[in-house]
Amino acid sequence: MAESIDSPFITCIAEAARENKIYVICGTLETKNNDRKCAYNTTVFIDRYGQILHTYRKHHLFDTLNEKEFDTIISRENQFQVVNTEFGNIGLMACYELMFPEISRQLVMQEADILFVPAGWFAGALKEAHWEILIRARAIENTVFVCGSNLVGNIFFGRSMIVDPMGVITASGGEEETLILSNIDLKRIHRVREKLPSVLTLILNLM
Repeated sequence: MAESIDSPFITCIAEAARENKIYVICGTLETKNNDRKCAYNTTVFIDRYGQILHTYRKHHLFDTLNEKEFDTIISRENQFQVVNTEFGNIGLMACYELMFPEISRQLVMQEADILFVPAGWFAGALKEAHWEILIRARAIENTVFVCGSNLVGNIFFGRSMIVDPMGVITASGGEEETLILSNIDLKRIHRVREKLPSVLTLILNLM
């Protein structure tokens, strides 16, 4: 299933981004050299001109609840990097990394306004609750927007959502493939930080 970054899949996505003049963030399995057993779990950020702005390879792998991602996915040390766009500063995470609050904090310390989290979050006991709780927690503790996009069908349950800096779900999908829309007002971040001065706010005030 894995392909290189210049594969027909990513090339097609990039062309669609260029034709429609939109940014696209998507996940893919990326080959590593000639390794036919393992691949990177990679998030690709494409701009409205069809150019790749950033690739992020998942670092924290899921190895619990009878799922062993280490068998097929290569963990990759990353510099957690924010991408600057005219829509705001964007930070990328991947799936299970929602469980690690230090990642989102590093991105927000680089002044990320919106965190995007492409995921293949498995269905299972309490897993849907964990998905929502963790997205809202990362938004609240960092006072930023968080957009979580989860696969649907087979062993996945969907429930993609967009959450504002106060933890309010502004858009949410169900168990089927769908399009969710939400207005994102970056000034909301500053208004929330005035009401909810977090550790992050205090640190930023000292910088």
